[in-house]
Amino acid sequence: MEDSGRRRRLLLMTLGLVLALVAGGAAFLLGQGGGGTPADVVEMADVLVASGNIEPRTTLTADHVVVRQVPVDTALQQAYREPTAAVGRVNSVTIYAGQQITPNLFASTTAGQTWEIMPADEEITLDSPYWRAVSISIPRNRAVGGDVFPGQRVDLFVSVEIGANIQVPVEDPETGELRFQPSDQAVPIIDPETGEITGVTGGRTTKITFEDLEVLKADAAEGMYIFKVDLHQAEQIAHLLQVGPDGFAMALRPPQDTRDVDTTEYGETTDNIIMTYLYRVPLLVDLEELLGFPIVPAGPGFTPPPAPEPEPGESPEPEPEATEEP
Repeated sequence: MEDSGRRRRLLLMTLGLVLALVAGGAAFLLGQGGGGTPADVVEMADVLVASGNIEPRTTLTADHVVVRQVPVDTALQQAYREPTAAVGRVNSVTIYAGQQITPNLFASTTAGQTWEIMPADEEITLDSPYWRAVSISIPRNRAVGGDVFPGQRVDLFVSVEIGANIQVPVEDPETGELRFQPSDQAVPIIDPETGEITGVTGGRTTKITFEDLEVLKADAAEGMYIFKVDLHQAEQIAHLLQVGPDGFAMALRPPQDTRDVDTTEYGETTDNIIMTYLYRVPLLVDLEELLGFPIVPAGPGFTPPPAPEPEPGESPEPEPEATEEP
């Protein structure tokens, strides 16, 4: 009887332990699974992100990037997966810490190259522009202080000297007819009856010439900039660099301003500036006429010019003698 009671107690203890374990397991599952249903598994993907803020025009090293896992639905399709895809390349814009690294952040698609004319995946068709790259030397004071970076867009102004090899109308003194002759420095021909200028005058003229150009490379220290242009613009720039090599200046465009400029309303010359802002124009002043007496220069070593001699045949008339009255 005693053995039977002992077995009964052992059986009850074992059953109690099993029930306790089952209850504990059930409580754990309820706490973790929300009512016994397993949580949905989130699919993750490896992407390359910036380990910290990266300033523009930085050659990326392995310390600039890190591979992290992010949910698949937040991973960008173009994001790189391996550090080797970005190391050695130069970014054209600021990359922020944790930002996924994508091809559009770089000035080129090739490691070690700092710029490219067009993306490698851009298709060329029969109607595609003939894209080219040209370099222009522009000093800092005419290049937004040199604070220009690849990917930005600018307008280019050009100043050239007008006058050489210009045909100007000249009035023949014998016949009164107008004839054209070459002039190194063109002069205005004014119609005496109407007062209108029928000729042109030489001088420097400035005008916005190339608008909305993309900057491919900028070296402010050397004052050298590379722009993306079409073949016609490349040809025009090549000519302007010959006639006015130091005549280029740039204005930086805000990225959201994509409007075309009506360049027919632009263009500046000295006379236009004078008439627009009413500058006072210095004139040649006749000091003797202004002061009312002759101006005789004086100073050390100055010798006055000799007095003019009377012309031959002229003789001074004798003064009448004074007569004494008696």
